[in-house]
Amino acid sequence: MEYYTIDFETANASLTSPCSIGIVGANNGKIIMKKYFLIHPEEPFLPMNIAIHSITPEDVANSPNFKSVWEDIKPYFQSQIIFSHCSFFDFNVLYQTMEKYDISKPIFRFGDTVRIARLLWDKETMPNHKLDTIAAYLEHEFNHHNALSDAEVCVHIVERAKKILQVDDVKELYDALDLRFGYFGPHRFVDTYQLKQRYRSNRPRHPLPSFYDKLFIYSGRPSKETKNDFLNRLVDAGAYVDTMVSKKADYLILLENYKIDKRLQAEALIHEGHPLVIITEQDLERMIQNDLTNTSCASRKNNS
Repeated sequence: MEYYTIDFETANASLTSPCSIGIVGANNGKIIMKKYFLIHPEEPFLPMNIAIHSITPEDVANSPNFKSVWEDIKPYFQSQIIFSHCSFFDFNVLYQTMEKYDISKPIFRFGDTVRIARLLWDKETMPNHKLDTIAAYLEHEFNHHNALSDAEVCVHIVERAKKILQVDDVKELYDALDLRFGYFGPHRFVDTYQLKQRYRSNRPRHPLPSFYDKLFIYSGRPSKETKNDFLNRLVDAGAYVDTMVSKKADYLILLENYKIDKRLQAEALIHEGHPLVIITEQDLERMIQNDLTNTSCASRKNNS
């Protein structure tokens, strides 16, 4: 399968209350499979949510909870590329609900059809980039806030984008739009994002084992290079980079004139048991050199 699309509906405002999921698989420009599940959220329904998706407590009374549903759907999440419309919401629901049921998390990449749509069609073309607006523009009939129908529209967005940009697959599509796929893994998920104009080279070109898919937080300024060069090197090595200390982070890099409160936040998370590591700029350089040396040695060994 080239990629999948998903959509969640929730029983209430909590990210741990999915009451339905739709999954669509696409390959070579065609929809190959469709799956739809009602889910017992084991949480109360809010009238506002029922008004949106029309799923009631009675509808899911005999439905399995997410832990049971996961056994049926987990093959679609193993090392795949998955799209949704507003990825931050859907993959937050997935992540938080897996936390709720203590389910081992898979590793996969994900994209966002909202970001694709915004880059393809300006406001003169369509007034907004909601699914119903886009479906009408693409002349595709669908039932809004039905999880399966919503996931199906995501496929139509991706396929129209591939056609407009004349690319063969979703990886080429994301490259053409200067987007980077998000990452979902055991300890974190990092949302998909558009590369800034001055960082167009900011995509993993030479991944290093200690950096690939890791989230590095930095504070302060580099001592021997510009901030742009510093960030480019990290992303080139496969890292995700941010400035906000959080439970998702793998490393906090303390540069010159770093903010004390960032270090204190990181130390508090470490004290709580989170696997966050605080390093200096010198530690970072040693990590890079060690990875480069090990990669070079492995390459020579393979070629001998």
